[in-house]
Amino acid sequence: MSFAKFKCVFLTLVLLHAIGFASCNANGASGEQSESGDQTGSGSDADGGKQDGNPSNGKDGGVPAVWQNISSFDVCPEKEVTYLVYMAADNDLEPDAIKNLKSLQKVGSSSNANILVLLDRHSGYDAAEEDRKGADLYYITCNPGMMNDDIISEMGELNMADSVNLQCFLEFACAHYPAKHMILNIWSHGFGVHSDGLIPKSVIRDDNTNNSGASSMRIIDMAKAIRNFENRKGCHLDLMQFDCCDMQMIEVAFQLRDLADYVAAPLTEILANGSDYEAIAGYLKNGYSKEEFPGFLVESFYNRQKNNIINIVYSYVETSRFSEFTPVFDAFCESLIGFAKTDFTHLKRIRDSIVLLDDTIPEAVDLMCFANNMSGDIDIAALAASFSELVPAVKATDIDGNVFSGLGINFPCNAGQYGKYKAESGDFLDFYLETKWADFMREYMGNM
Repeated sequence: MSFAKFKCVFLTLVLLHAIGFASCNANGASGEQSESGDQTGSGSDADGGKQDGNPSNGKDGGVPAVWQNISSFDVCPEKEVTYLVYMAADNDLEPDAIKNLKSLQKVGSSSNANILVLLDRHSGYDAAEEDRKGADLYYITCNPGMMNDDIISEMGELNMADSVNLQCFLEFACAHYPAKHMILNIWSHGFGVHSDGLIPKSVIRDDNTNNSGASSMRIIDMAKAIRNFENRKGCHLDLMQFDCCDMQMIEVAFQLRDLADYVAAPLTEILANGSDYEAIAGYLKNGYSKEEFPGFLVESFYNRQKNNIINIVYSYVETSRFSEFTPVFDAFCESLIGFAKTDFTHLKRIRDSIVLLDDTIPEAVDLMCFANNMSGDIDIAALAASFSELVPAVKATDIDGNVFSGLGINFPCNAGQYGKYKAESGDFLDFYLETKWADFMREYMGNM
């Protein structure tokens, strides 16, 4: 029986779960529960020490057992798009994760789209859908009787901050739910490239893996996991979505420039209810356009959050435009370096006058807000034109009347912030290594 014949029919779904059918046909194993092997690690290198990029748990050099257990699942027929949500909610966001997952279930997967969610929960926050602990893998259907009826594998306690699990999730989806297009959504707490996270330059907060304490995934490890997946499986992400605070930083988007064609994310803090997942599932069901979907995410996010009482800025980046933007940006940096040498006091005054995106993260500034403040001293016409191609769409709540461009940059206010930004050996993001912003930072901080 094909999935299309029984989607949205609750009684049939119950029967399929009872006899262990796969979500796509009658011969699969995806109705079975896997062994709940615990997986530990904190921001581990996704290469796992292996040159071929094979994910390793660091114990036996192989794929973690919990992922091996589901490697025999059936391969479903190819669809137009697979939408993946890496939902790291082993933290205080668990109630909102459940709401978002249930919003996806109002529409479910379809003949056009697969929707898979890897949800890691935290006990004690929400008992409405069982007070579960650990991770579960869901194939989202339309209106199941209970949220957990969509579970295709119980994964046990996973450290979602371990990039090995991200790579394994991507490889599993690519192998068993093939599609012409693939989208990855990282759902959790976000820390951008700031120094106030569990570790600088990181995303995700996992609070409870084998009582080892909270952990986060370094941006550099996240990118390695995606690169390993794409190299090994020959897949490529259309879009990288972040339903996390503070992630639309140029340093993050630049790191993903050849791994995803688009990056959609908030530049600011957001409320925990996040994106409009019912609208997203509906869009994917009714027809998917790679070129139009990023703009849809910006509009739908804004419409969901526009009545909130905090400033929220959301945008998307077209990563292929970095090849044109980078030399123009480097020329801007060279002008800044010259200005820092001749009139540092004036430059610092301009830096200090920038409207903050978040009072708790003073080093995070809107890139073009800073550039516009420099426009009386430096010609920014070429930069502005190139930027408009790099960031085609941005929406902001603007409750304070500010105008934001939608892409942030780390501009430390003092030597302490600068030291945290550059101190992590081996953790330099490509933007710091391959553009002249680092040269400007050295000149600027040298004058402090």
